[in-house]
Amino acid sequence: GKASELTAAELLKGFMQFYNSFPWKSEAVCVLKGTQGPMPLSLPIHIIEHEDGPKSTECGPNIEDPFAPKKNLGSGMTWWSWLRMKEELARAHTLLEQDTSLSTLLAPWSPEGPEEASRN
Repeated sequence: GKASELTAAELLKGFMQFYNSFPWKSEAVCVLKGTQGPMPLSLPIHIIEHEDGPKSTECGPNIEDPFAPKKNLGSGMTWWSWLRMKEELARAHTLLEQDTSLSTLLAPWSPEGPEEASRN
């Protein structure tokens, strides 16, 4: 249906689905534009260094600051926080696809921290 006819649950489900499959390497989040498209040339690309032994890199989230378009709000993310964000988007998307209740989705839980993950 039209966006104005969607329930809050349907909007949340759509949000998680959209960002779970967002093409972070080629696009940026630009809230002022409200449309999907290529990354603005004026936005500095956020490259994250992996913390997995041999140094490799990955394009992190690129989020244009609506008040300062040349500032990337995603630049503060570390390898660990980037992994956690992607993991949480995937978890929420999966739960919402199964019509899980909002209380289950928002129930407190704790993922492995970087210290536990490095021991496995």
